[in-house]
Amino acid sequence: MDLKTLDISDDKFVIGERYILKERLGGGSFGQLYSALDNKTNQKVALKLERKPANGQSSLTKEQSILACLENQRGFPQFHQYGTENDLNYIAMDLLGYNLEKLFRICQMKFSLKTVLMLANQMLCRIEALHSKHFLHRDIKPENFCIGLNENSRYLYMIDFGLARSYMENGKHINFRDNKGLVGTARYASLNTHLGFEQCRRDDLESIGFTLVYFLKGKLPWQNVKAETKKEKYQLIKEAKLNISIEELCQDLPKEFCEYFHYVRSLEFTEEPNYSSLRKVFKNLFAARGYQLDYDYDWIQGLMKPTNLTKKILNMEKVEYQRAKLLKQEMENKQENKTKGESKEEGDNTKIPEEKKIIDNMNNIKSNLLRNPFTKDTKDFRVRFMSNENLNGNQQSTKKVYSMQMVGSTPLNEIQRTMNSSIYPSVLSF
Repeated sequence: MDLKTLDISDDKFVIGERYILKERLGGGSFGQLYSALDNKTNQKVALKLERKPANGQSSLTKEQSILACLENQRGFPQFHQYGTENDLNYIAMDLLGYNLEKLFRICQMKFSLKTVLMLANQMLCRIEALHSKHFLHRDIKPENFCIGLNENSRYLYMIDFGLARSYMENGKHINFRDNKGLVGTARYASLNTHLGFEQCRRDDLESIGFTLVYFLKGKLPWQNVKAETKKEKYQLIKEAKLNISIEELCQDLPKEFCEYFHYVRSLEFTEEPNYSSLRKVFKNLFAARGYQLDYDYDWIQGLMKPTNLTKKILNMEKVEYQRAKLLKQEMENKQENKTKGESKEEGDNTKIPEEKKIIDNMNNIKSNLLRNPFTKDTKDFRVRFMSNENLNGNQQSTKKVYSMQMVGSTPLNEIQRTMNSSIYPSVLSF
């Protein structure tokens, strides 16, 4: 059974007699992530699935223990349940919005200084909270921060603790070791991690620094290096980080980013960082630029002019109309080939599966749009689904109209991706 391609149609796949799988959200080395409906609370949750590892070392077991330690802490998904079923481990937690990498791409690979400073403050709060529980994250990157949904859409959430570990043993800080392999994501890993040193709190902070530079510049100097093997690629990234100075890395950025890196790299292995001091550096810059803490992130602002969006959607409608006409012709041809003795009841039954596909696609689109974290500027729009019955009727066919809520700043490529996966919906109007 492939966790990527589970049959979740007709609400068939239920985990723990409680969680009905609805939609695959993503996946990675840990397993797969799905949205699910909790049939006890009637609330949507995120459900992580993994196969039981042969060595018994489950990353989900570790993750659920860390989430339990962080219960009721702002900026961390709340843990609902951990369990096993057949050869699967699963963990249920709060459903969140898009991760920062996806939002960054939506914003054309560039965040404003205001957005980056608002994110920096929350990232430092999250890592301080995690460190206060004696855990290192060890895989800080944009994909491991998500924006909340609905009333929590202003808050940043830290996720994915599969590589996390404690930096305390028997009440004492772990000892320094070297010759360690690289743990985490090479692009954002600290220089000391590349050098094979045991990770500590300063390494998580350096990875946050690289993430902030990435958001402001659109790329890091060691991105897209060419190598034949992963080992060679890691070596080239390490050499690039060794050879670039902090000033070069932060060129054209406010001096506060240089101050951040100089402080982080001055920390000793067991030294506790001064998180409030680091936050103050960025808060002072935020105030000096005259920004307001309104959580008006770049992705909330108008990402696309409504006129352009409307034009593209209308063009999509033309394409969908042509597809509908072709489908109508195809179905008429099939009807002509049917035997005269075929009953009306059998003819009606042929419409049911296609009609069901249409409704399922409408529900999928609705689910995708309602999960969108952009809640500032919502608008109504209507989606028309022309059923087989409509197409086989008179020329002026009846329109089945379903109302939904769509966030006004939803990026077109997200709408288009969803629309292209459907049978023949077409947007009527905003």
